[in-house]
Amino acid sequence: MSDGSNFHAAPLARILFPTLAILGAAVLAYESFETPQRARANFYVAANFAAWLATGALTLIALDAITGASWSLPLRRLREACVAILPVAATALILALFAYPSLFGAPATTSEPEGLSSFASYWLQRPFFLARALVYVTLWIAFAVAIIQSIRSAERTGLGLWSRGTVALSAAFLVVFGITCWLASYDWIMALERGWSSTILGVYNFAGAILSATALVTLLAVILRRSTSLRTALSDDCLHDLGTYLFGFSSFWMYIGYCQYLLIWYTNHPDETSYLRVRLQNPWIAYWLSSVVLCWVIPFFVLLPRKNKRSGLLLTIVCLGVLAGRWLDLFVLIGPTQGTALATFGLPEATAAVVVTGVAGSVVLWYLSKAPVTPLMATLSEHDRTL
Repeated sequence: MSDGSNFHAAPLARILFPTLAILGAAVLAYESFETPQRARANFYVAANFAAWLATGALTLIALDAITGASWSLPLRRLREACVAILPVAATALILALFAYPSLFGAPATTSEPEGLSSFASYWLQRPFFLARALVYVTLWIAFAVAIIQSIRSAERTGLGLWSRGTVALSAAFLVVFGITCWLASYDWIMALERGWSSTILGVYNFAGAILSATALVTLLAVILRRSTSLRTALSDDCLHDLGTYLFGFSSFWMYIGYCQYLLIWYTNHPDETSYLRVRLQNPWIAYWLSSVVLCWVIPFFVLLPRKNKRSGLLLTIVCLGVLAGRWLDLFVLIGPTQGTALATFGLPEATAAVVVTGVAGSVVLWYLSKAPVTPLMATLSEHDRTL
């Protein structure tokens, strides 16, 4: 599968992921005629999952750049491959926002939602709402392209691990993403829940994005380490660092979620408790608790021992669980707002997950085949190579 540093996917993988994407999309299209609202809601959950995962990967790259991190150099291509999912995910998300106004309880002819404060009604007017969505995803994609091009340019010209241009772009992206992530979380998730507001939801969604991106990068590292040049570039210490990242971001996600729960429970305000009352009842409480177990309980106890952070098998299990848990997390955030459309987890929900797996897998394989799976070490300075 590898000829030194270049990645060549196995024939089965090159066939499997596109097949999953095509078959899953066909089934989801069929379901859109049988149960349209359910299919639309699942498509929306899938688009959110992929978009936030990709922006989380870009955030990890930006954080490494501004901190001058060298340990993650072997992971650079893997994170870039995850970011490559963003254009596809953003397109799907914008399509859902434009085509499915019923997700937000507003028919296509309605320009101003009802039952909201005057400011919220103005903020969520459909033309302004859609224009903001376009601005968000355009900014994210533009930063993604600029940062990755800057990284590649630095590698070709031997400017070191992180050039000044990459650091500047990364710092600007983190500021922009901090603002747009918070606003997009309000627009795309909180606005689904009429009359409910939370100042911490943006941070909670940010934590989920970082966690899911870390899980996917770690999963790719464990898999590709066996058959590519990563087997020498990716040491056990690097795996340990990835396990530590998973452990830390999992706890961060849980902490923010607990803070949101505690504040709502403590203040006991009717406008806020309505959010929890629905999700503490069947069937949503089962999905909610499952997401907590997959995203925090299992990672916390499995990755607590040092040796477990170096185990490829345990990291694979934890990463798959985290990705499934993050899906359930978004499912619980979005599902109850759609009435009974998503109350039962069945074929449409599984199909949406298959579509994301197929599309994301196809994009990642395509991206990794276009460049060495490890960065061009020969172009780095002698100082950087010894870090």
